[in-house]
Amino acid sequence: MNYSRQPLYRTTVTADAVFLRDPREGLGRPLAICVCLCCCVWLVGCSHREAPSEQPVSTELGDGASEQQPVAALPARPDSPFLNTAADVQYVGSDACRDCHDDVHGAFVQTRHSRALSVADQENAPDARIRHEKSGYEYTTRTTDDGRLEQTETVLLGDQQKTSREVMIDYVVGSGRFGKSYLTQLDGFLVQSPLTWYSDREEWDMSPGFDSPAQFSFRRAVSAKCLYCHAGQVEVLRENAYRSTIHEQFVSCERCHGPGELHIQKHLHADDNVTGRDEIESSFDDTIVNPAHLARDLQEGICQQCHLQADAQVAVRGYDFDDFRPGLPIQSFRQDYRFGQSDDDMTVVGHVEQMHRSRCFTETNTLTCTTCHHPHPGDPPMETLSAYRQKCLQCHTDDSCGELPELRHSEAQNQCTVCHMPSTPTEVPHVAFTHHRIGIHRSGEVNSGVADSSVKSLLPLLDDSSLTEADRSRCVGLGALRVFLGNAAATNSQTLRIAQESLQKAWDLGARDAEVAAGMATIAFEVGWSEKIEQWTQLALQLDQTASEARSTALSLLSELQFRRGEYDQAFLGFQELTSIRRDARAWFFRGVSAQNLNDTAEAVMSLQKSVEINPRNHAAHVALTALFELKGDQRLRDHHKQMVEDLVRSTQ
Repeated sequence: MNYSRQPLYRTTVTADAVFLRDPREGLGRPLAICVCLCCCVWLVGCSHREAPSEQPVSTELGDGASEQQPVAALPARPDSPFLNTAADVQYVGSDACRDCHDDVHGAFVQTRHSRALSVADQENAPDARIRHEKSGYEYTTRTTDDGRLEQTETVLLGDQQKTSREVMIDYVVGSGRFGKSYLTQLDGFLVQSPLTWYSDREEWDMSPGFDSPAQFSFRRAVSAKCLYCHAGQVEVLRENAYRSTIHEQFVSCERCHGPGELHIQKHLHADDNVTGRDEIESSFDDTIVNPAHLARDLQEGICQQCHLQADAQVAVRGYDFDDFRPGLPIQSFRQDYRFGQSDDDMTVVGHVEQMHRSRCFTETNTLTCTTCHHPHPGDPPMETLSAYRQKCLQCHTDDSCGELPELRHSEAQNQCTVCHMPSTPTEVPHVAFTHHRIGIHRSGEVNSGVADSSVKSLLPLLDDSSLTEADRSRCVGLGALRVFLGNAAATNSQTLRIAQESLQKAWDLGARDAEVAAGMATIAFEVGWSEKIEQWTQLALQLDQTASEARSTALSLLSELQFRRGEYDQAFLGFQELTSIRRDARAWFFRGVSAQNLNDTAEAVMSLQKSVEINPRNHAAHVALTALFELKGDQRLRDHHKQMVEDLVRSTQ
C-alpha cells in the first residue's frame, strides 16, 4: 500500500518557507527568494482532501515500543493434495506446456485472456490530438513509419504551448474488446499513458482516472502488482515491485493450473513407452492442478485472482501479491473488502460479488464461473449467447420465464442474459460490462445505487475465519486505511478510527510488520502528530529493508518530517533512497532543496531538474531553479524557469 501519494503539509504545517541557502553566505543566511510550502501541492498529482472533522484516533496513539505480547507466528500455509501448490515449485512458462498440449494452447490463444498484454508494435491506431483543458496538457498520438506508437505531451500555458516530452509506447494493455490502455518505460519504470483507445466509440480519450485537473500525466507508475492480471510471468527486480521484467506477456497456462515444474519433470522421467504414458494420463496427477478436481470455492479462487477486487485489497501477513497458488483458498493469501457499495453497483472487476448475490448461486452447489465461461476456446458472440441459454435451461425450463413469449422473442431475442444479466455502465467511462447478479432487473434499478458513506465498517467479501484475531485486525485496519486514502466518500474520521483501532489491536496482539507500522505512521500524519510519525516510521524502516511500499511510505513521511525540522542531512539521505526506488517528482524536489541547504548546488540543480522533467508543471521546483540559476549567473536558464513560474501562475487564474 502506497500512502505517500497523498498530499502532505495539510494539517500540521503552516506556510513556513523552505529556504534555499546561498553557499556564498555560508549556512547562516537564506536566499531572499524562497519556496513556500503551500506551493508544494503543485508537486502532487492527486486531489486535496480536507482534514478529518474530529480527532479520529484514541487519546493514546501507540508508539509501538511496548512489548505487550510476543510477535505472532505467521499464518500457516494451507495444505493441498496437489504438490505444485508448494511455494518452492517453479514456473516453467507456457511454451513448455505447448509441447504436449498444443491443441489446448492453440484454442487458448484465441481467447481475450491471451491478449491481456502485448508489445506495442504495429498497433495500427489512428492519429489523434486531445486537448485536455482541465489539467493544462495536450496530447497527440501517431504511428511512426516503423509501426511504433508515439505519444507527445505538451504543456498548455495560456496561448503558449511548450512541448515537454515525446514517448514511445512499449506495451498495450487489454484485448481491445472494450478498449486499450498503454504503457511506456521511463527511467526504468513502467508508466501508464494518459490516453486510452475506446473501442465502442472508436476514438482516443483520457484514460480512466485521468480526466481531472490533477491528472497524473506520465507519472502513474505501474507496478508488478498492476501487471499481475495482464501478464503471465513478471519478475520483480531487487525486491522492488516498481522495477520488473515481463517474461510472459499474456495470462498463461500456469495462472490457472499453477507452476508446472513438477509436472514437466514427471513426464520427462516417465518410461518412454506407450503403456507408461497411458498410465500417467489416466491416473490422478498430483503434480499439476486441474480445476475440474477442485471444490467450487477453490475453483472460484482461480478466477478471483483478477475478477475479485473491491474497495480495498490487503495481502495477508507473510505473503506478497503473487504468492497465491491455484488449488489453495485465496482468502488465506489476501482479503478483499467492500465499503458502502450498493448491491446493484457495477464495477469492472465486480463480477464475483454480483454472482454471489444471485439465487442461482446461493441455491445451488454447482454454478461457478466456468459454468458459462470455458477458459480455453473463444466462441463467436452469437454462439456464446446460445450456449448461455442452454446453460440456463439445465436448471430452468422454457416455461420458467414470466415474460410474454412474443415480447421475449422481439425484445430479447429469446436470450436469458439480455434481461437477467443486462449490460450496464461501469465506473470506467464509456465502458459497459455484463451485470453478473443474475435476477430480475427492473428498468432504472440497475446501477442505481451509489456509495453510502454512512456505512461504518468494512465487509469482507470472502470468509476470513481462518485468520487469527491479530491478522484479521491487521487486514481490516489496512483495508480501512486504504479506503480512507483512496475513496472520497469514505474520507471521514470514522473510517480512520477503524483503521487506527484495528492496527493498534493487531500490533498489540503480535501482528507486527512494516505494513502495520507504516499504516500507524500514516494515521499519525493524518492527525498531525509528529512525534508518533517518527516513532512508527522508524519501526517500519527497521522491520523492512526492501524496496517495499511500506518502506517507501515510511521514508517519505520521515524524510519530510526531518526536512521540516531542518535536519537536512538526514532528510537528504531519505530522499536519496526514495528516488532510487520510486519515480517521484515530489521526492526529487525535496532531495534538491535538502541538497542546497547542505551547500551542494550541483546536486540541487540536478535533482530539481529531474523533478520538473517528471512533472513539468512543478511550480515550486521552477521557483527553486530560478533562484539557483540566479546564483550561478546563468541568465538564460534563470529566465526560462522564471517565465515558467509566471506562466503557471497565470494559467491557474
